[in-house]
Amino acid sequence: MKRILTQIILAAIMNGGLTTILAQDEEFISKPIQVSLLGQLGSNGAENANCINNLSWNILWGLNGGVKGLEFGGLGNSIIRDVRGAQFAGLFNHVGGDVYGFQASGLLNFVRGDLLGIQVAEFGNLNNGDLTGVQIAGFLNQARDVRFMQTAGFLNHARDLRGIQLAGFMNHADDFTGVQLGGFMNTGGKALGLQSSGFMNICDDILGIQGSGFMNIAAESSGVQAAGFMNVTDELRGVQVAGFMNVGGEVRGLQLSGFLNVATDLKGVQLGVLNVCDTVSGGVPIGLLNMVKRGGYKAWEFGASECWTGQFMYRLGIDRLYSLFSAASQFHRGEFYWGFGFGMGSRLRISDYLSGSLEAIAYQVNESRMVVDDLDLLTTFRLTVEGSIGGGISWFAGPTFNLLLAAYQYPDDETIFDHFAPWTTSDVTSGISRTKTWPGITAGIRF
Repeated sequence: MKRILTQIILAAIMNGGLTTILAQDEEFISKPIQVSLLGQLGSNGAENANCINNLSWNILWGLNGGVKGLEFGGLGNSIIRDVRGAQFAGLFNHVGGDVYGFQASGLLNFVRGDLLGIQVAEFGNLNNGDLTGVQIAGFLNQARDVRFMQTAGFLNHARDLRGIQLAGFMNHADDFTGVQLGGFMNTGGKALGLQSSGFMNICDDILGIQGSGFMNIAAESSGVQAAGFMNVTDELRGVQVAGFMNVGGEVRGLQLSGFLNVATDLKGVQLGVLNVCDTVSGGVPIGLLNMVKRGGYKAWEFGASECWTGQFMYRLGIDRLYSLFSAASQFHRGEFYWGFGFGMGSRLRISDYLSGSLEAIAYQVNESRMVVDDLDLLTTFRLTVEGSIGGGISWFAGPTFNLLLAAYQYPDDETIFDHFAPWTTSDVTSGISRTKTWPGITAGIRF
């Protein structure tokens, strides 16, 4: 039975195409009504292919010149020219010209020309021309140019989309200016609207928004890329937001991720735990680790201050903004304190031989060899001048301002406040916390 139905459908489509060629120069006759059993076996007889009917009923399958009204087909309807009205078929509708109205079938709608209206099929809608309306199919929709909407359970394809594509699996448009929504994947050429997918979006050129639960890929992005996992683009002129990673070539905008940002040439801002750039032309990476391959700033430092007997520090980033990682210790009258800290700084070149740095570092201070459970937070602001010694080694020195915040202790208990700071400018107890401030000085070498 399935083989017979398939042969009837193929024969109808082929016959419709051949009859289009044979009858294209003949005059069409208007008929109010026709009834046919199979092909040209009907009330219009041999003139079926040359008749345009207002009401057409094809018990199995009918071949007619056109429809201006309503047509029903038990299995299928084949029209040589245009349909202006509505077609309903158990399996298929085939139109050699244009459709202005509505098509519905249990399997397939096929239109050689343009469609202005709605197509609904259990399996697929295929248009060789343009669609200005809606295609709804359980499996596949295809049209040359779409001016409004396609929706399918599996795949939508359009050469030029100016409206909306909705699919349970995939949407594809060579060029679209509207919205693509796919449960699995969207692909497009040039996009001027929105791509949204539960898994992945791929686009050559996005001038709007890409939103995906997993990944967005674009050759050039001039809008927003937002993904739960990763965004990838060769050129960014907008915003990338990802839960894990952003990858961009030339970035002229913002990269914001939960972990990693990568750019070839940064002319914007990177915000992430780890930022990686080949070069920074006019932007700034901001994160825990900022790695710049060419023109970046890296320096090791050994020094001391009024509260730290020995201080080790590593700087990483660019002159404009870099990260500081520090470890320090103090030996005083048999007491031992140590701390680890993180901070940010900015470096300005004063002359060929001198540079200035402004830095802020926060330390967790610990006593003896144990890590203190309570918060003993030392925040140090440093303003240093750096001069070259030669061989990649330089000296530095400058004033500091220190603020120590710790949990409150009773006056008769010895605390970190008793020995850590050599002098104070203020000592304030408020509630469950105690704050002490003092100025200081630091000096050392960098290489």
